Amino acid sequence: MSLVAGRHLRLSAWIAGAVLTAAALRGVAAAPGERDPVQLFPDPARVAADYPDDVERYIALHLLFQAFQEATAGKHVSGAHAKLSAYQRAAGEVQQVYERGGRSSAAFRQFDERSGRLFRDPAFRKTLLARYGLAGSSASASASGAGTAAPARPSAVLFPPAGDVPSDAAIKAAFLSSGVVWAAAVVGMIAFASLLTRASGCALASPGAARAIAAAGPALPESLRVVSVPGRTYEIAVESGQVERKETSSETRVSTTTTQGEVHVQGDYVSTTPARTHTSVTTVQKDVLWVRRLDAREAPWTLWGGGFQVREGHVVSRVLRPEPGGDVCPLLAYNHNTDQLQPLPGADDAHGVRFFLPWVAVTLLGSVPGAFGLGMMFHRLGGLPQSTLAIQLLSLWIMGLIASAIVAAFVALRAGRRTFRKRSESFAGHTVELRRFLAASTPELTARLAAGRRPSG
Repeated sequence: MSLVAGRHLRLSAWIAGAVLTAAALRGVAAAPGERDPVQLFPDPARVAADYPDDVERYIALHLLFQAFQEATAGKHVSGAHAKLSAYQRAAGEVQQVYERGGRSSAAFRQFDERSGRLFRDPAFRKTLLARYGLAGSSASASASGAGTAAPARPSAVLFPPAGDVPSDAAIKAAFLSSGVVWAAAVVGMIAFASLLTRASGCALASPGAARAIAAAGPALPESLRVVSVPGRTYEIAVESGQVERKETSSETRVSTTTTQGEVHVQGDYVSTTPARTHTSVTTVQKDVLWVRRLDAREAPWTLWGGGFQVREGHVVSRVLRPEPGGDVCPLLAYNHNTDQLQPLPGADDAHGVRFFLPWVAVTLLGSVPGAFGLGMMFHRLGGLPQSTLAIQLLSLWIMGLIASAIVAAFVALRAGRRTFRKRSESFAGHTVELRRFLAASTPELTARLAAGRRPSG
């Protein structure tokens, strides 16, 4: 398992940096006088003729693949991709022969064991490179036709290779070390998300904005006028009056979704899935209460769902939260005649949290340790692609960013729900005191509303 797993994991690291590495190498031409590596390195057909043994041919193709990558690092070589693809394809054909009986078969186990020994054999590597004229201080230097040319300066490697073929223990250690870093990163992301979601929410009005609507209802004491929930503090006010007229209607909302039809072709068999249209219809009760307020002005109150039971002549109050720009957000509705306290959708809006900004911030925070953890894993499993230090750093950071974005989505959602729940629970305790205050103010409101109806004498 060690050779197969190590080879595949190392190949994953090469592929992860391939796109970014290609962007860095684009436009960099080979120096004058250099021999073309594509012509210098043998084709798979020649390797097959020189190495009729399957295991030797398989490892030779892998070693030539690595040597060709080193020889073309930092250069734009025409035909390099085709050469690398040919080596990979030829090696894959050999491997498939032994995988037909399953990886647990004796033939595959023997192939795997021999491949591992041969891959670690420095004598075989030296003989292979010498056979094709690639021997030298490095494959990259030997690719040059000038014997007196100075060796190319090696690219900086952030996490150098720990070995050619990682063992099973090395693979486990790689994931364990990376997992420790990621676990620490997730703990930090959770703490950071909690801080961000605690401070997020809807926009708040400036202090004192609630006093502008205080004349429309009983004045709240300071302990009730200021609401403090986790991460948020805002003011509220009460608007009271008597229902003069109630208008009830139903609003129908229609939602239609359509899925596209599909055609599946497999060999000579063709199946089709027709397009489907799904329509959902919901009906919501809408109540408009025309309320004569304490200041003798009449105002409409719109309520949805039919949960607030009221009729003409009832004394009612609303708990309002001022918003920027002079608007108000109703949080609660109270019927003084029936003692019903009805939460309104505005309460959820007041205590909700924003998701996007915390998610982005937590993603950026987790991308740094995430990239470091991935680098540690690649170090134990064979190193990073041969490229400049900047490209290696960028490749690791992008991979860490993608992984961090997925984790941050779950972390930010969980933190947001927890913050919303705590705010709602805190406001529920405040609501108990508000109910007592509103119930105690019923006689005063009834008297003031009755006095407002008396004709002046």
